[in-house]
Amino acid sequence: MVDRELALEKIANLRRCEARIRPYLATRSGGFARDLAAQDIVFLNLQRAIQATIDLGAHILADQDWGAAPSQAAVFELLAQHGVVPAALAGRLKRLVKLRNVLVHEYVKVDPGKAFRGLAGFLRDLDRFARAVVTRFRLHGR
Repeated sequence: MVDRELALEKIANLRRCEARIRPYLATRSGGFARDLAAQDIVFLNLQRAIQATIDLGAHILADQDWGAAPSQAAVFELLAQHGVVPAALAGRLKRLVKLRNVLVHEYVKVDPGKAFRGLAGFLRDLDRFARAVVTRFRLHGR
């Protein structure tokens, strides 16, 4: 059984990160590319949101006895196999794991303009994941 409090804590963390990012969606791409402080806020919170999603997914796998994923990206493959998320969403979440790795390990290679253009979609996918988990495991309310 999924630990309700832990799952809700991870989702709350994800929501806090999303809330820190959302104000920057109204920024113009060029302005964002020149604003290092905005990039720091957005990329750190995006990294944290993705990590919270990975952690929650791994927690679900462990609590449901569905096995351990051989990689962080594989967490979402296994969740799709068990019907927690649709396969298409799992594929997009796997790409977010790659983005998280770049943000953490190769941050100097991040193209701020390209990342900014994908930001709204990244947030949608993270939100879809959280909603799928809440629905599947009946975590409504606190």
